[in-house]
Amino acid sequence: MATSRKIIKVFIASPGDLKEERQAAKHVVDQFNKQWADYFSTHVELVGWEDTVSRFGRPQDLINQDLDQCEVFIGVMWKQWGSPPSKDGPYTSGFEEEFERAVMSRKRSKRPEISLLFKDIESEFLKDPGESLRKVEAFKTKIISERTILFQRFANQREFEDKIRDCVTSYVQNLRAKEVQKITDETTGKISDTSGDKATSYWPLSLEGAEFVKEFVAKTERGESAVTPVEAAHFRLLASMVGVSGNDTYPLGVHDANILFFERSKIGLGLREMRGVVDSGLAHFSNENVPFWHWYAAVDCTETGYLSSAALLGQPPIQIGALRAMRLISEPIKPQPNWERIEYLQLWFHDSVDERLKVAALEYLAACGKAEDLPLILQNMKGATIGR
Repeated sequence: MATSRKIIKVFIASPGDLKEERQAAKHVVDQFNKQWADYFSTHVELVGWEDTVSRFGRPQDLINQDLDQCEVFIGVMWKQWGSPPSKDGPYTSGFEEEFERAVMSRKRSKRPEISLLFKDIESEFLKDPGESLRKVEAFKTKIISERTILFQRFANQREFEDKIRDCVTSYVQNLRAKEVQKITDETTGKISDTSGDKATSYWPLSLEGAEFVKEFVAKTERGESAVTPVEAAHFRLLASMVGVSGNDTYPLGVHDANILFFERSKIGLGLREMRGVVDSGLAHFSNENVPFWHWYAAVDCTETGYLSSAALLGQPPIQIGALRAMRLISEPIKPQPNWERIEYLQLWFHDSVDERLKVAALEYLAACGKAEDLPLILQNMKGATIGR
């Protein structure tokens, strides 16, 4: 399957005394693309003054055009400050103009990301620094006093390569995480919009659920008898569904889920409430102590691909249960809108994911996986502990 890659341009700014570091940065970026471009669907392009095509105009203006297209600015300094980019301009070096332009763009449009690296200077040079080095030290002092940009130091080329690699990797990972979150939010909204309930998509309860709450409150106002076990279970189910991002979220407990199953003929659950009971069954799936398959059929999970959705968007216990249920019935992944199969695997094997979810994903893929899954599985499971 053909995939498109996002191009991320990284601008590296430095005076002429860091030629080896600039070459090293290019090597790091080339290695990053070789190892991670397919995984992140991202290609990093390193841009610098030496890449600017020669054409008519002030050279720095042409370089600035390239800079304006970049998402990341990495400034590297050592002993030299550089030469003025214009005879009568306000800047004393090309680096200064590039840095100030990046800062102004950051304040205006929140891009590019800015990183500064300073190469350590031998103490003997600082005793009699000369005009160029004094400007470098003055710039460093200015950065420290303003406290708006955190800079790093490096002593040798190996440390420099590590810091460039960290800078590029961190940016790409953060960008990918934001994209995944955006897609997750959009997907969740689309799933809600197609739920089939008459209630509006932003309201978490069905009409049946809203009617129950209304009657539940009315009974209290009338001073009627104590709450019955099934009413308590029904109310807890509704409460567990009214979730907001950032709040604690808990699926319905075992006892209440069983009460609702035994009394199912006496109560009216809307589609959304039945999905809430499905989630409870998934969260407790491994214990086999919560009715699940009845509700699975009642909400037509096979047709809607609800298990795939739960394995992608649910809380970790629900994701794990969904994977185990899918493995048991050999149900294939049914991609949700805007999601591809590979993105499921990327989420299941992300570094931040609970080890138990990774194991559940491996068990599922061992039974229902495809040959195309193997490279990503092997790439992401190096060093992981399996079989806990």
